[in-house]
Amino acid sequence: MNKSIQQAWVENFLTELSDDDLLRIYNDWASNNDPDDEIFSNDEDFFETYFSGKIMDAMRAVSFGEYNFNDDYVKFNGYANLETFNTISDHVDISDLAGWILDNDKMSEYDMDYFEEDMQKEFISYAEEQEEWEEVVVEDFFQENSVTWTDDFDDILKELKEWYDNKKAEAAEKEEGN
Repeated sequence: MNKSIQQAWVENFLTELSDDDLLRIYNDWASNNDPDDEIFSNDEDFFETYFSGKIMDAMRAVSFGEYNFNDDYVKFNGYANLETFNTISDHVDISDLAGWILDNDKMSEYDMDYFEEDMQKEFISYAEEQEEWEEVVVEDFFQENSVTWTDDFDDILKELKEWYDNKKAEAAEKEEGN
C-alpha cells in the first residue's frame, strides 16, 4: 500500500511517543471505536473500578487470562479475561491509529500541528538538491499557496516552477510598463 506522506509522518510521530502518550491517544480511539479494546494501567485502581466487591470475578479473569502481576498494562481479552503486557506498541495498530487521526482531523488535538513546518523543511532540502532553489523563494511559494502533500515531491516542484515562472513573467511585465 502506498502511504501518503502525512500518514507516514503521523505513524512516525506515534512510534516516537512515550507509552503514556500513546496510551492516551489509543484509548481515545478505542472509546470512539471499540470500547472493549481499551488498555489500562495494571494497578489497584483498575481492579477497584472493574472488580469492586467481585473477588471471584477478578480471580476468574486472572486465572483464565494471561495475567502477570508485574506487567504494566492490562486489557480484557475477547472472553472478559485479563491479558497483561509491558509494551503498548505491540497492542496498537499504528497504521490504523494514524489513519483514524487523519480521518477525524485530530492532529491539532494531539499536538501534531508542526506537520506542515516539517514538510516544508523537507521539501526545501529536496528542492535545493534538485534545482538549487533558494530557500527564500520556496518559503514565498508556501506563503502564497496551499500545498497538498503527496508522496511525490516532484509534483510540488512542478507547482513551484510554474509559480516561479509566473512571478518572473509578472515582474517582467511590470518592468516593461515602467
